[in-house]
Amino acid sequence: MEIIHIPADAMRIISTSSRDDQSKWRVGDKWVKQNTRGYEGLAEVLASLVLAHSTLQEKDYVKYYPCKIVLPDGKTSIGCYSHDFRGKLQEVTLERLFEANNAY
Repeated sequence: MEIIHIPADAMRIISTSSRDDQSKWRVGDKWVKQNTRGYEGLAEVLASLVLAHSTLQEKDYVKYYPCKIVLPDGKTSIGCYSHDFRGKLQEVTLERLFEANNAY
C-alpha cells in the first residue's frame, strides 16, 4: 500500500455527502481521499477493479488505489487516491452552483 504524505501547505477540500464529510487533497498529480467512516476508499478501489474487468476502456473510468495517509501533524489514516483525471476541468457541485446563484 502506497504511503502518501500530506504537505502542511496542501489545501484541504471537504466534500459533504448525505453520510458525512470526506477530506480530499491534491498532492502532486494525485487526488487523495481520506476515509471518514472506514470504507469509502475500499468502495472506490473495488468499483475501479470491477470496471477494469468490464468492457469499458481504461480512459472511460478512474482507477483508485488504496493508500495510507500521513497528515501534517504525523497522524495516519487510511484512504485512496487516483491520478488527477480532471486536466483543466474544475469540480462544480450543485451546492456550489446554488451558493453562487442564491442571493440572500
